[in-house]
Amino acid sequence: MTAAEFARWYAQTGGLRGPILFTSFEQYKPFTQILSAVEETYRSVLEQNNIQWLALSDEDRLNLTLQIFQQIPPLWIWDNVEPVNGFPAGADSAWSLSEQRELRTFLQIVTAQSKTKFLLTSRRDEREWLGDIPKRVTLPPMPMQERVRLTRALADKQGKRIADVKDWLPLLRFTQGNPLTITVMVGQALRDGISSQAQIEAYLNKLHNGETAFDDEASEGRSKSLGASLSYGFEQAFSADERKVLALLHFFQGFVDVDVLQIMLATLL
Repeated sequence: MTAAEFARWYAQTGGLRGPILFTSFEQYKPFTQILSAVEETYRSVLEQNNIQWLALSDEDRLNLTLQIFQQIPPLWIWDNVEPVNGFPAGADSAWSLSEQRELRTFLQIVTAQSKTKFLLTSRRDEREWLGDIPKRVTLPPMPMQERVRLTRALADKQGKRIADVKDWLPLLRFTQGNPLTITVMVGQALRDGISSQAQIEAYLNKLHNGETAFDDEASEGRSKSLGASLSYGFEQAFSADERKVLALLHFFQGFVDVDVLQIMLATLL
């Protein structure tokens, strides 16, 4: 959403000569499918020149793309590129090493030979497979003033009123300025009728203790559902056997008997 709004602002303020392309890498896409965004966006240009995109070879499509970008350079947003090299670190990637090199080479050639701009979004710096990208921008946490504004907007959307915003500050600090976290946690608190300082403190204690305090719709995907985002990270970070061990350790989150733990480890070894 931030990348899309930036692109809209960039176009409105005269920063772009060409169109805006958007490609998500959340799911695997072969390079030919990624390049299809060019055909979709520049279809009128292709038709004016009687070019049949589907009839071209892969090499011809690449050459044609470069020619078009040299004349009408776009801003191309590559969203969520972290799965390309495996996310989290060490996880298998659906893209082979040759496909990763192909993507990197494409970026290098296009940016070197045209004025095309790429905006890549990721939860890490991606140096491992992209090398030294000229410009990296780290998004800071949402300022507290904007967290408060978002909280009020969420309340207005539900037809509710924030009586004393100071009561909500501990919860807003807990979110660490993540807009998705604020939307889910504050939204759930409002739906549950939480409003007083005591109720907010109790809700926050549940969050600190790891209890299920929110119930968003996971089917909405990681971009809208905190539950889906957490589930994705949890499933990708641990194997099935490791998740079983973590499920067992959950029962010992408050305390642990060191002697018992040593016996368990000795048994495993």
